[in-house]
Amino acid sequence: MNTTGAHSAVLATALSITALLAMTPTIHAEITDLSGAGMVQSFDITFSGYSGSETLADFPVLVRLSPTLNGFDYSRCRADGSDIRFIDASGNILSREIDTWNPGGESLVWVKVPSLTASTTITCLYGFAGAAPGSASDVWSNGYAAVWHLGESALPLADSAADPAPFSSSNSLSATAFAATGKLGGAVDFSQGVANDAGKFQSWVSAADMDKLDGFGDFTVEFWTYAVTDSSSQQMYMGKRDDANTGAWWIYQNKGESAMNLTASADGNTSTASAKSIVTVLPSFNDWNHVAFVRDTTTTKGYSYLAGECTKTNSPAAPMNSASVTNCAGAFYLGDNYAAGNNRCQGKIDELRISRVARSANWIKASHDCVENASFATYTTSAPQTANDWGRYAHKFSVSFPGAPETALQDFPVLVRLSEGSPSGFSYADCLRANGGDLRFADANGNLLPSEVDTWNERGESLVWVKVPSLAANTRIAAYYGWGDAPAVDGSKVWDGDYVGVWHLGESALPLAESTGVSTPFSAQQHLADGAFGAAGAAGGAVDFTATNNIRPYLQAASDADLGGLGSFTVECWTKRAQGASGNRFVLSRNNGSGTYSFEVFQTGSSNIGVCSATTNGVATIGADKGGFYVVEGKTDGTVLGYGDWYHQAYIRDVSSGCGYGYVNGALKRTQEQVATGALYSGDAPLLLGNRATFNASNCYNGLIDEVRISRVARSAAWVKAAYDTVADGTFARYSATRGNNDTFVIVVR
Repeated sequence: MNTTGAHSAVLATALSITALLAMTPTIHAEITDLSGAGMVQSFDITFSGYSGSETLADFPVLVRLSPTLNGFDYSRCRADGSDIRFIDASGNILSREIDTWNPGGESLVWVKVPSLTASTTITCLYGFAGAAPGSASDVWSNGYAAVWHLGESALPLADSAADPAPFSSSNSLSATAFAATGKLGGAVDFSQGVANDAGKFQSWVSAADMDKLDGFGDFTVEFWTYAVTDSSSQQMYMGKRDDANTGAWWIYQNKGESAMNLTASADGNTSTASAKSIVTVLPSFNDWNHVAFVRDTTTTKGYSYLAGECTKTNSPAAPMNSASVTNCAGAFYLGDNYAAGNNRCQGKIDELRISRVARSANWIKASHDCVENASFATYTTSAPQTANDWGRYAHKFSVSFPGAPETALQDFPVLVRLSEGSPSGFSYADCLRANGGDLRFADANGNLLPSEVDTWNERGESLVWVKVPSLAANTRIAAYYGWGDAPAVDGSKVWDGDYVGVWHLGESALPLAESTGVSTPFSAQQHLADGAFGAAGAAGGAVDFTATNNIRPYLQAASDADLGGLGSFTVECWTKRAQGASGNRFVLSRNNGSGTYSFEVFQTGSSNIGVCSATTNGVATIGADKGGFYVVEGKTDGTVLGYGDWYHQAYIRDVSSGCGYGYVNGALKRTQEQVATGALYSGDAPLLLGNRATFNASNCYNGLIDEVRISRVARSAAWVKAAYDTVADGTFARYSATRGNNDTFVIVVR
């Protein structure tokens, strides 16, 4: 059992036989799995940021999970996070709802805490197989009538409370209106709708009439809103009204005013002031605001809150109408108060909640703070494992690099190849986590090395990139596996700070990931069938651009400033060109589609020479002085890039020497002197793979492309050769036989 923090003893108690006997059969199965040695990860969460004076019962707190949470590891969770569990100090399993699950980024989970104070601590558990999914509505059982997170990318927008009332209809909302950037996850953007002749927006979503949405006495409405300034019309944020103009309640903003109002009617008449109760809040524009309105029939007052603080209370001299709010037959509209209206919301709405109780001031503030205040929850997690933990792995082998240069290369990414029985004795079955999640590497001093699993194929060859701090012919590293609690590693750290883009291109579908975290993935395609992805590459998978001359296939990665304005730079790629493709065929181009570009890599027509051109002004015009670009040809006398074979190409501009260099398969093929040394064109241009975007079909690359890398430095000749050899030379790396990590004798296969 891997436990940390103050809850270790509590967790052990929670898993005792006594606790098991006190629980239902379903919970027995979960707890039995929790108690499996080495199968559970855990950390504690304390809500020290809660500043309220009362203990809040059954309060839904927000838990944020991400790779930056020290000790949390997505690879130990199920793919959908369904094994995430929480327990209180007594070992009771708490209700939870996964709002957003985003492996590699931030995930949001709502947890119902039975008793919330500043000293309340709960424990998060994950990494076991027997967890039942649980009911999300149980989180929202303490007086909540409806809870909409509003993060879906299309209708319906789910209601997380019991007896759900989803938003299932809409009017004039474009595709971009859903899953807009919200305060938490996604939101609905009503400014994306269609405006009428008066310029008023005509957008709303609606939920069918349900008794739980009106007819109440006490009630509370909470939501986050991002409003844009609009002094030309009245804006309706939400409302409940029927075809007979009978209104229950609505939230609006008057024309020319910045105040937001809640009106709740007890007689259904929208114009009878004596039957209404109104409270007002003054939010800021062009920013996210947490707004809450409370109607309390016990005090006969209405309250409005902004950012968790009460901003207005209805005057006791004019008490609020305390009768129950009208129960009308109309739908509930978000972004409007009635389908026939024309004064609709202009802005975004997120996290809408309706309660059939009057929430306290402490409750409202905690609702705001658990989202807005980063210190509301304190996470006590385990520290990363260190070299002292290497003995916990069951298996080990070593890798040496006799093919490396005599002079050491610093922070070089080497390729480690694995398959069943290779290295000798290696078996996929001995890895305890999916996709090689427990495979780790250390240098001669026991320091953990960054590694990235490029390809994991238990029926074939797996590829792992490892950053070696100092790579030379006498370098040796150790590989460890077979420990379920292996420390997390950041794969992006494999690529030193001079890389601005690394794409392995092995995925079976878009997006094709960028490994450094500096540039953007290839996320858009043109004229590429599914079969183009995951083709056999030089290292793992590749993209196959083989096509007829009648189409122009390419992939596109969004513009990234780090790819423009470069001085010295290096571009590397592997290509395999098909026979008979005439004309210039473009491998890579940072091009805005109209002939303005930073750099381009292509192969010429019949001579099939490799070329890299770069511009300082973005204009593709070659003058006597080459107009700011240079050309590096990948050939010597009579040597060209052949058809049907993989070739590694590297193109380098070195501003210190004023030269450009072209390499094929690790060997220098051409040096061009007096190249332009100004900074490359840095304008807004996407990165294109396989073509020059809107240019004619004869420019598309006809063949396969793999392992594209861009650096903001001029790599050395030794670096380029090692980059080729680590992929292509079978003698570059040498592997020892796999052994038990604690075996006394070591047999190394030479």
